[in-house]
Amino acid sequence: MLKLVTANQSSYSRTPLQPRRVHTITDRFAKLIVRLLCDYIQRFLHRTIDDIDLIVLTHFHADHSSAVDKLRRLCHAPVAASAINRQLVTEEKILPKFGHFAGQVLSGVLGHHDLLLPASVQQIKLVDIWLNDVEGLPGHLDWRIIASVGHASESLCVYHPFSEELLCGDTLVALEGGSLLWRGGADRHQREEILHILRSLSIRYLYPGHGRPVLSLQPLSKVEFEW
Repeated sequence: MLKLVTANQSSYSRTPLQPRRVHTITDRFAKLIVRLLCDYIQRFLHRTIDDIDLIVLTHFHADHSSAVDKLRRLCHAPVAASAINRQLVTEEKILPKFGHFAGQVLSGVLGHHDLLLPASVQQIKLVDIWLNDVEGLPGHLDWRIIASVGHASESLCVYHPFSEELLCGDTLVALEGGSLLWRGGADRHQREEILHILRSLSIRYLYPGHGRPVLSLQPLSKVEFEW
């Protein structure tokens, strides 16, 4: 999932004159959505693409991050991602080369959530800034990083305490009926620890990796688990 952070805007205003700071790109139509987003920024917000000053990758699955190279060439913004990615590449924790879908399936079945797909290694070369747990986003320190191992070992969430927004990457996906699904990957103790941290936050707007955003005073009250 790509988080596009634009400069010089209120981080929690939702008026047309002061649009939200963070825009989200997700799902398999990422490249199309990049074009639509650029058109939206120019035609409706009356801003330029260069106003995007940071791209944050919550993880490296291709259905979320395949458009990063295209977007980066358009706006010239640096790309940031979890520092875990750099560690995995350094330690050469990479799955054998399969098709993308087959690699993701084998990663889950074999329990190798601490391994990267070969395609992810190429995308990691685009990263300019490495993010660590509990740090703030560079230039946007109100947005805090939360390491949240789930469907991908390098998953992270991004939280803004003043606007009460949580962007979940691929850790949580929305289901019909308003409940959320916690994607597999973390061991039970680790998952419960992360979920405890997320539930301790004041959240009104939750943006999952897939599905509709959740507007609720307690969006994490109903969470199902993928085994």
